[in-house]
Amino acid sequence: KSTNPDGLDKQELRRLRAWSDQQRRHHRHWVRCNTSVFFTQEKYDKLKDAGFQFSELSWDEQYKKLKAYKNTHTTLKVEKDHDEDLYKWVLKQRTALRRHFEGKP
Repeated sequence: KSTNPDGLDKQELRRLRAWSDQQRRHHRHWVRCNTSVFFTQEKYDKLKDAGFQFSELSWDEQYKKLKAYKNTHTTLKVEKDHDEDLYKWVLKQRTALRRHFEGKP
């Protein structure tokens, strides 16, 4: 049974990632709608105190980061090890654009 440095096996790590992604989705909804059945200020405070990383940058702020990255690196191919949040945001933008051109929601 292989584990990562935190002692989690692959299945446990997948579950943790899924749970983390779910917390981020609930947080985004909570921020946008100022309410959520699944997310509260108390949960936010506990997760933040534990060092949980929320992507709190708006679309415009991410776009500005991408422009700055391009000015520095002369490319829009963001390296994951350079800025993982920006890397993931760029992937989401590319996926959304591809789905748009494919006529998918």
